[in-house]
Formats: sequence, structure tokens, C-alpha cells
Amino acid sequence: DKGNVYRDIADPFLAEFKMQMYEETENFYETKVHKKVVGNMKKILKIEPQNAGAMLLKGLSEYGVLNKSEGKKNVADAVNLIKAIKSIDDYSKADQELLEYALMAYTNFLVEQKDFSGAKSAITLGYPWFKGDEHKEYEALYNKVVNG
Repeated sequence: DKGNVYRDIADPFLAEFKMQMYEETENFYETKVHKKVVGNMKKILKIEPQNAGAMLLKGLSEYGVLNKSEGKKNVADAVNLIKAIKSIDDYSKADQELLEYALMAYTNFLVEQKDFSGAKSAITLGYPWFKGDEHKEYEALYNKVVNG
């Protein structure tokens, strides 16, 4: 839709589609079905190549399917995208939740790898946006990793 003629019709559909796909993807990630995570995130990245949460989760799952070079590249690209974010106010609720989940997954991945300074850096990336009552899980992980 080059002229955004159908934008008003498509936006609610796309938001619902993404919310469902993200929920499914989080379930796949939790159960270590990394091939499905990679497939789902590839679909999102075709639509939104700058989606940092999708890129980060795809990168982590590439490690899970033993495609370490692609995983390393995706994670590095995602971290660079996240560092460039000034505000997430214009992000959809689904995209905010995916980014929050992906940063927590990345932090936990680094902790498992015994990269504690990397984990501290990772969880700190999202802390300006993911604190307060709505983000208790993120804050708890932040406090555990940063404050011991």
C-alpha cells in the first residue's frame, strides 16, 4: 500500500497479528523450539526490518539452532538498533512487550554464558523504558543483575 490508503484498515489487523505471533514466539523460545522462533521473527523482519526486539530474539534463537555466526550478527545489529532508540512511545504495545521480553532473554542468555558485565549492559539498555509497576519482572531482573 504505497500511498497508505489502507493503513487505517491494516493497522488494527497488523497489531493483532503481531500480538498473537509474539505470544506464540515467546512460548517457542521458552520451550527451546528455536527453529520456530527464527521462522516467526524472519516474517516480522520482512515487514519491519528495524524491529529490534524481533532481531534480538531471532539472533538468540540462531544460537539455539547452532547458527552462531548469524546469531552473533543479529544480536549485534539488534543492540545497535536499541542503542539508537530515543523513545519507544510510538511503538505499539506488542512491539514494546517483545522488546522487553527480548532484552530479558538476552540478559538471561548472557548470565548463562557467565558474561556478567555483558548481562549488566544488556538489561541496562531497556531500563529507561521498562521500570515501574507494569514492568516488575524486568525490574526484578535488573536489580538481580545490576545490584547483585
